[in-house]
Amino acid sequence: MTNVSRDTFQNRLRFLLENENPSRTERAERVQRIANQRGVTPATVNAWARGDRAPSNNTRDRIRRQALRQGASRAVQTRTNGRFGRSISNERAVRAVRAMETAVSRTREANIRAARLTGSQARLEAALMETLATPEEIASLGFRHERLTRASLEELRFLEDEGIDSWESWRSAYEQIAG
Repeated sequence: MTNVSRDTFQNRLRFLLENENPSRTERAERVQRIANQRGVTPATVNAWARGDRAPSNNTRDRIRRQALRQGASRAVQTRTNGRFGRSISNERAVRAVRAMETAVSRTREANIRAARLTGSQARLEAALMETLATPEEIASLGFRHERLTRASLEELRFLEDEGIDSWESWRSAYEQIAG
């Protein structure tokens, strides 16, 4: 069994409850289904989703696996000195990270192909060494996305007023990397 963090659990539970923007009735049915599966009340499932309470690790792990089976994106795990660091499990943040990784990879491959076509060894070596964004920069944008998503309206205003972070600066950095 995996030790599942509260953030990962909440993101997986939200995926199960809110995937494909269900109507209120559909969401209530999903809450009831999970409550029946776990032997708890719908109010308990809603408290889990809000983060007011957390179930046992066994329940968190089962919910995590159920969400993955139903199509939730796998978490992006960062490494620090060869060890696992934080992980990004927010569905939108994971998709943004994957999109940036794909864009960087495609751009790099296109640059290498173009360099090969010219026949210049120096240009090919430069294209092979060139990095548009490091994995750390991409993960950093993923963490920023999660922080901005979790922030309340007051926290967002504070972050913007203090010049710490904003959605506009995140989008700008994303577009710079992903193109």
